[in-house]
Amino acid sequence: MKRKIFLKKKKRNEKQWKNNIRKTKRLKGESYIGHRKIVKPPRPLLPVPCLAKPKHKCKDLVNEQERQKIYNEFRSLNYVDDQRQFLCNHIEQKPKNRTTRNLENSRKTYTCVYSFTVNRAKCIVCREFFMATLNVTDAFMRSSVKKRSLNGILEKDRRGKHIPSNKLSGEKEKGIREHILSFPAVESHYCRKGTSKRYLDASLNISIMYRMYKDLCNTKSLKPVTLEKYRQIFNEYNLGFFKPKKDQCKKCLTQKNLTEKERKEQELEYKKTFGKERSCQKGS
Repeated sequence: MKRKIFLKKKKRNEKQWKNNIRKTKRLKGESYIGHRKIVKPPRPLLPVPCLAKPKHKCKDLVNEQERQKIYNEFRSLNYVDDQRQFLCNHIEQKPKNRTTRNLENSRKTYTCVYSFTVNRAKCIVCREFFMATLNVTDAFMRSSVKKRSLNGILEKDRRGKHIPSNKLSGEKEKGIREHILSFPAVESHYCRKGTSKRYLDASLNISIMYRMYKDLCNTKSLKPVTLEKYRQIFNEYNLGFFKPKKDQCKKCLTQKNLTEKERKEQELEYKKTFGKERSCQKGS
């Protein structure tokens, strides 16, 4: 007696997905390979660019050790929404104090104040110091602040959450399924024990059914889906177009393969055996 071998079902591990590995490396500031096979460089802690300016005293407020700690905490956040929330908590928008240009041509409506929290104390720093410490782009900061509501609540990232423009609507999918199920299908008479497949008429195929579906859409002034989409939905059903060999009588198959002369010679014997109206199919 053969021993049955039961294989363990492979568990789903989303952390090992290539797309999730790419996202994790990007959030941590590590080098990764983009969707277009382009190697993206890492984003480490950058040196402070404002040290050359004598008026700036950001380094006195936040030393290098604190900068490294802030950078590590920022990069350890597991989601982009958490990083955006960090930026929103440390970027404050205030009304501008003065206008050095023409009021009509000025596009600036507010001033951004950047800060870090060191030993539970708020330390205001310049924009260059803030960007170099976190190594983030100006576009990422502006988009994060833009997603913040008036109550300070950050809007969640909607990338990949919208409905695709080419997604099939529920009404169209329902119409395709109704059209497929409108064709009569029968079960296999002698193969029911081994399969649950049902069979359509042998004169049909997917191309013929699709042409009939297109004609139906034209009568209703509807835009039909593609043949590939129709085939995809059809394959969800356990349907076939041919008759199983087990359900076919050997005498019937022999009679069909006879020539016209041989058929006429055996026609009388065939009618006597099976009758004029009766089918010789098994189970009828």
